[in-house]
Amino acid sequence: MYLGDTIEDATIAFAWNTFGALGQSITRATDGTIKVRRLDDGTDCTGTSVTDTEDTPDTGIHECIIDTNDNANYTTGNDYAVWLDGAVIDGQTVNATLAIFSIENRSIGSPISLDSGTATIAGMLTKMADDNAGADFDAETDSLNKIQTAVASGFPTAVVATAENFTTPAAATSGSFTDTALDNGVYLQVAGNGGPAVGGFGMNMDLTFALGTDRTAATVFVNAKEDLAGVVLVWAWNYLTSTWDQISDANTGISGTSDADYTYILLPRHQEVSTGDVNIRFTSTSTQANKYLYLDQVLVTGVSVGATFTPAEIAQAVWEQELGDIHAANADAAGHIVKDIFIVQGDLASVDITSPTIIFTLNSNAVGIADAYNGMLILIEDATDGHYETRRIINYTAGRVATVDRAFGFTPAAADHYEICGTSYGNTNVTAIDSTAQRATDLAEIAQYLFANSVTLTDIIADNSVIAQSLATSGDISGYVNTTDTQQAIRDAISDIPTVGQGDISVDHDTGGTDNLAYKTAAGAGIDNAIVRAYLTTDYDAGSRTEAFVKGTTTTTTTGRWSNTMRLDAGDYTFEFSKQGAYGPDTTEQAVS
Repeated sequence: MYLGDTIEDATIAFAWNTFGALGQSITRATDGTIKVRRLDDGTDCTGTSVTDTEDTPDTGIHECIIDTNDNANYTTGNDYAVWLDGAVIDGQTVNATLAIFSIENRSIGSPISLDSGTATIAGMLTKMADDNAGADFDAETDSLNKIQTAVASGFPTAVVATAENFTTPAAATSGSFTDTALDNGVYLQVAGNGGPAVGGFGMNMDLTFALGTDRTAATVFVNAKEDLAGVVLVWAWNYLTSTWDQISDANTGISGTSDADYTYILLPRHQEVSTGDVNIRFTSTSTQANKYLYLDQVLVTGVSVGATFTPAEIAQAVWEQELGDIHAANADAAGHIVKDIFIVQGDLASVDITSPTIIFTLNSNAVGIADAYNGMLILIEDATDGHYETRRIINYTAGRVATVDRAFGFTPAAADHYEICGTSYGNTNVTAIDSTAQRATDLAEIAQYLFANSVTLTDIIADNSVIAQSLATSGDISGYVNTTDTQQAIRDAISDIPTVGQGDISVDHDTGGTDNLAYKTAAGAGIDNAIVRAYLTTDYDAGSRTEAFVKGTTTTTTTGRWSNTMRLDAGDYTFEFSKQGAYGPDTTEQAVS
């Protein structure tokens, strides 16, 4: 097994097993000696660096610790084999390779230009970033880390009120905005008979929330009750039009003398760009004496957009090494990266007569230790045309005979050049992609093909269905649409999507058929900015239509389709559609399963 590429002077620990002929765990009759050998020149590095603890923590399980700081033979830029010498197990003398590790010997350098410089890593980033050749790329919002953070956040974070403002009445009857942080029965109590107010309301008060510029407003959550004998409406300040947007109506406003939960959708226009502030207003037309609104908890939620990462930092993370002179140091005259990635390289000594495409013998550059290269990749150059192919070694003998997992596409011959690259995996399935019967082309083959042919970025994407399917929805690049499928478009789309519903089933305008739940006029025109609410049909028919009974909420786009998907549990639902002062409320029933 490969223990990884460690730093200089590190301590390495691993466990290994001993078995009897019937597969049972047994101890060693004779312990033998665990030794360490430097692979490039055969230097014995053992000294006092190896601690072998038998039957720890149980019979047949042994612990080995190697201190590479023990002697000067452990040097950087080399690979090392750990083997068991002269042990007796179940009556048999056993010599076996236990592990391989390297010390600072796995650098692959910096990226190189593809297609003679016409398709570079930078070009790939800008292609993915936006539909304007990268001119609109903004690391603050478009970097991979930003998108990952926004999506991975999943559930929005919440903030509490930071200020209050009273138009009428002049002040709260009791409590303050700080009492709306927790759902604990301690209320901000506001009287409804505050006298005529701006807009003719008897009560008119605001709360301010400092959401910040690193979050996008999603929802406002309210836990409250009232005894005003009328619905309390909820509003959000629109920073684009400098007016109040009504985000509740007669059915969804705060109503009832018992605490209930209410959730309202916020849009980007409800958040101030430079400060991130959100303002929420509560109004009532009631002028009755000794009647109040009781606000127990009010929270504004927002989706975090994460930390700043630039394209250069993305490249740095992907390539692991600092950019600069490393490429030049690790490349040959043709621009191929050739240093520091291979354990050993040389020429084939011979090939097997009966299986020349699968079994062959390596020259003396390779070590004569059984299983030393098992699980590693071997790259062989076809001397007839200079192309390379790579396979995984599944068996290696002390006689330097290697057997690979599948036949090469050509027949290797004696004196063909080979290179072996260490890997950290064992039995990996390389015969299928996405359950489709096809060969998984090795990375070395892809790289060699790009070097040898004039391949553009479009060619690469068009010829690889896996990449194409991840960029668009069809099996090739023809399905890719710049205005919807770029990272920037994805980021713009998810910034407006709040988390709605907690069920197991996704429901949208196409549930039950194409546009089945879209909101349109009789002539088929889409109705935009309408509110869609989902109720259990049993609740709706019983007249239970307050916000506490709403199972999911969204808005509509200009096509009448939903702005986002609801998450509902299975059941029979009534979907109510309304646009204040223009359309509805209209309803339709739909089973969700």
